[in-house]
Amino acid sequence: MSTGMSSATMDREGGHTRWAIKNPLTGLRWKRLEEPLGFIKLLEWLFAIFAFGSCGSFTGETAAVVMCKVTDTQTDTDLISVSFSYPFRLYRQRYEMPPCGDTEARVLHLSGDFSAPAEFFVTLSVFAFLYSMLALAIYLIFHERYTQIRRVPVVLFGFLNFVIWAANVWFVFKETAWNKQSPNKEESAERGEAADIQ
Repeated sequence: MSTGMSSATMDREGGHTRWAIKNPLTGLRWKRLEEPLGFIKLLEWLFAIFAFGSCGSFTGETAAVVMCKVTDTQTDTDLISVSFSYPFRLYRQRYEMPPCGDTEARVLHLSGDFSAPAEFFVTLSVFAFLYSMLALAIYLIFHERYTQIRRVPVVLFGFLNFVIWAANVWFVFKETAWNKQSPNKEESAERGEAADIQ
């Protein structure tokens, strides 16, 4: 059944066009992903996803066999297993040392705190994900301007160099004496005095 209205009349009178939803993905030029620059940007985006996904959801386990000499001919064997996960604050992971001879069972902690490098890696991966997603969207939408304006690739390259430089400065700071950490954190954790602050 046709009403005989033209599309211009329907536009003026508020016909079907007011219900039309514009697809935001129509402006993207998907063929650009087949070009080397677009394909590399897509790979950067995927690698950033895998980087923070693999570290942020990592869990592991360490185990040790404890042998206790009960008599001259008899040895008692126990297996100690300790699980750990991101953010790798190992000094918070407790395990029970079984009794052996005259010593009683006691609670000990793993040693080490690898949370700063792990959290930095995940944070940098998230920023790389956001940057590569933005760079990919700009490349797909504004490709003509991207190739005409010579400053854009230079600015993007400069931004990446700054991020790499800042990451190196951070690592140098963390590995030198300028970074003052309390020397008693691991010692107090081994004695069972570690407080879970967070």
